[in-house]
Amino acid sequence: MTVRPPPVWNETTLLFGGAFDPPHLGHRKAVEGLFAVPGARRVVIVPTAKPPHKVSHIACMHRLAMAKLNFEGPGGGEILFDLCEMDRNNRTGVPSYSFETIAELGPKFGRLAMVTGADQFDEIHTWHRFPDVLGATDWVILERRPGGHARALEKLSALEASGLVRRDDGRSSDGVWRSTSTGSTLAVFPTDAPVVSSTLIRQQISRTGAPPEDVLLPAVSAYLKEHRLYGSA
Repeated sequence: MTVRPPPVWNETTLLFGGAFDPPHLGHRKAVEGLFAVPGARRVVIVPTAKPPHKVSHIACMHRLAMAKLNFEGPGGGEILFDLCEMDRNNRTGVPSYSFETIAELGPKFGRLAMVTGADQFDEIHTWHRFPDVLGATDWVILERRPGGHARALEKLSALEASGLVRRDDGRSSDGVWRSTSTGSTLAVFPTDAPVVSSTLIRQQISRTGAPPEDVLLPAVSAYLKEHRLYGSA
């Protein structure tokens, strides 16, 4: 088995997946931040078709259209979209599994890293093909909620106790770990992305007919109003 060397972040393609139901400024700021920390040059947005851990509230076509509006224009690097999970769902009807996405996009983009929030990473033991998915790619874990750093390190410590990861003693930061199976890197990084919840946005729209202020890009807000999504007035 080949053991991966540490990634060169500006040569690694970062995968930013999500239901984007709806996409909001927290998503956009997180992606913008990846060009500064860890210094990516390319981020690929991967909209989920049928998330295994949640229910999509509107059709894929609307979530994709809003995601394209949400991520349009930020500088610092290249943003691409890949619809492999939607295409795979159309063919098979199965949920959107990250393990399969990683396997499909590796030959297309080269070295990959999966981007996830510390709260999502805390549930990785419930993901399809765990623990194989840990070693299938590199990982960028964002401290996107209060206490995110501590939460990420607590989960990584639990994985270390299970023999699945180890601390990278060659790094100065306690936020860098390695998979014991493949040597893939799991790195914890800060983010300036605001704490925004798609669930709370949907709930407020259903109650009042309008989203909260300052959480959606104007173009996204206009789109959901035009199509009366989530009960928009």
